[in-house]
Amino acid sequence: VQQDKLNPKSLNDRYFYDIYFDSKGNFWAGAYFGGVNVSHKTLQGVYHFREDLSGQKLKGRVVKAFLEKGDEIWIGTEDSGVSIWDRKNNSWTLLSDKNRLPNNNIQSLLLDTDGNVWIGHFRGGITKIAANGEFSFINKLSHTTVTSNLVISFLSQDKSGRIWVGTFDQG
Repeated sequence: VQQDKLNPKSLNDRYFYDIYFDSKGNFWAGAYFGGVNVSHKTLQGVYHFREDLSGQKLKGRVVKAFLEKGDEIWIGTEDSGVSIWDRKNNSWTLLSDKNRLPNNNIQSLLLDTDGNVWIGHFRGGITKIAANGEFSFINKLSHTTVTSNLVISFLSQDKSGRIWVGTFDQG
């Protein structure tokens, strides 16, 4: 799959931050300024979710991270928070600095084995959304202090259940 400016069902950008394969075998690519490109397992071509200024669909053009939680695809953007697409109902929800996030610059997403969502921010620390929907700000992981000025570029969970955090400038 590659960009072809003459084909509207090709990739719409040449630069991508993240790629993701969902549980249905679809390929998701987060573009530098082109929103989301999706190659469906059963359909030919690439389909696009682009920023929708009405707020009824994807918010943000610079897509940094994806995760799948049940029927939802969570899309972390560098410029507009997290857009959540409910595939079953074809509806959108936005998490942003207007509703509980410290900022809209999302760098990483993680769904842990307990159903919690972890959101890594650019100079905003880590937001954790518990499986019950409760929001919290994480300032301590094991022996490491997480400060709000860190760029949380990577989140992962190992087989023992430990959460690993990668930062842009401090390891």
